[in-house]
Amino acid sequence: MGRCIYGGLYDPGSPLSDENDYRKDVIEAFQELKCPVVRYPGGNFIATYHWQDGIGPREKRPKK
Repeated sequence: MGRCIYGGLYDPGSPLSDENDYRKDVIEAFQELKCPVVRYPGGNFIATYHWQDGIGPREKRPKK
């Protein structure tokens, strides 16, 4: 999948993208593989969020 999601599967403005900004060539490759579901890279941006780090006085919270 090359550059993963952004710039790989999802690439707004690319001449290879469809009307929803998904790369047509990548979608076609998955269709050839008969791959009904793709979970890559897996998870999401919230996967590394630890809510406990957001409680208490701001100055005592861990710096990110």
